[in-house]
Amino acid sequence: MITSKTKLIAIFGDPIDQTLSPAIQNAAIAELGLDYVYVPFHITPDGLKGAVESVRALN
Repeated sequence: MITSKTKLIAIFGDPIDQTLSPAIQNAAIAELGLDYVYVPFHITPDGLKGAVESVRALN
């Protein structure tokens, strides 16, 4: 279950739909019993700076 304590791992890409890493990483995270979630985000090159700043602000 995702809670306010769940740690976010993000992967940015353009394109991003083809990546298998979220499925692979989330399976490993679940197997290890870690409170993390690995999420792909479609971020264009122009939006990269803002996306990184936003993720850093999440704490």
